[in-house]
Amino acid sequence: MPSSLPNELLHYITEYISHTLGQPESCYLCSNLVFKVATPELLALSVVNRRLRRICLPFLFAHIEISHNKAAKNLEDHLPLCAKYTKTLDIEYNFMFNSLTDQIISRILPHLEQLVAVRLERCQRRPHLLETILAHPTLTSVLVNEGPHVSMRAHDLSKVILFQTKPPFSSRSISPFSPTFKTFLDQGMTLECLSLETDSVDNRLESHNFPGLKIIEIFMGKAVVSFSWLSPFVSAHPNLIGFFLAEIDQEFSAHNAPPFLSSLVEETQRQGLQQSHRISSVGFLRAKPINESSQEPEWRAIELELTINHSLTEVLTLFASSFPKLETLTLEFELVNERIHIVCHLIRLLTRTDVLWFRTNSLRHLPGSHLLELCTSSTPVLIWAQTPKWNYRRLNELVL
Repeated sequence: MPSSLPNELLHYITEYISHTLGQPESCYLCSNLVFKVATPELLALSVVNRRLRRICLPFLFAHIEISHNKAAKNLEDHLPLCAKYTKTLDIEYNFMFNSLTDQIISRILPHLEQLVAVRLERCQRRPHLLETILAHPTLTSVLVNEGPHVSMRAHDLSKVILFQTKPPFSSRSISPFSPTFKTFLDQGMTLECLSLETDSVDNRLESHNFPGLKIIEIFMGKAVVSFSWLSPFVSAHPNLIGFFLAEIDQEFSAHNAPPFLSSLVEETQRQGLQQSHRISSVGFLRAKPINESSQEPEWRAIELELTINHSLTEVLTLFASSFPKLETLTLEFELVNERIHIVCHLIRLLTRTDVLWFRTNSLRHLPGSHLLELCTSSTPVLIWAQTPKWNYRRLNELVL
């Protein structure tokens, strides 16, 4: 019974269900936005009795999403509670917004005494709101999805974190190589994720520095690109921990493969498996050295999207041995007549790796008994590729 538990333990339980469950592609970035909008579980717990209501209140109002005009007005109506408990704001932008909404938010901001982080969409169109947010005394981070308006070039932008550049670059989406973008960086703005298309991947990367950069993502397509810039770029960015190749539509060879894939490509060629599979995307995480005397940090594959055409056993064995530390694995199969056969091999593969997430569309028509066999064999979460990822702890609740 909750009434028999001490307040400290109830606080931990409440905190657990109030935090965002981590997902592989988001857990490396801004750590301030850790609260989520009150869940049904949290709301239900908060109405059990007055004691639990007091414990839940700080979490109920810890994170506020403003996605329309009415939400901004609701925030103003609950200002006494928000002023005391709100730590993070998520301010979206859509056709339901108008200048009055931003005025309400600007009027409320000075009263939010615990505010530490804000995510602001379309900050280029809202320079006055961004200026008001940056003036908040307790705020440490403003997460934005595009560069600020040019009028902000003279402001202190040390609290601004640009989550991701978005190619192709236009007048509204400023190129990270432009003088305007460099001015923003000089004013203290941090870029966390640099996304580029292959036509932007050239020697300019060797001469540009992005302080605080954590992830670089390259949309490959069919273009063959040299990775000669990668080693000096990594050396110049000590905070870089993630390297992702997306939308790959080509076959790597020993001549054009990135350094992290070269040994896999060589082994694939040695075994004659070049036509057996196609890599669609792959992501690497840089592990920290064990101590100061250690050599360069190790890069390990954590995310892989793969289509298998034939030679199922050989391909799965090859990738299991090459990438034993995968966290997210997305597989699709051309082997439409061997789906039940696939399950047995997947069980063997996944039990030999650290995979936490397994995603596919190819197995959706398997009989339920075979899916249950896969789910209960010490494997990660089985989900369809187009659905949101589940936290792996939920698997036990669904299957056991």
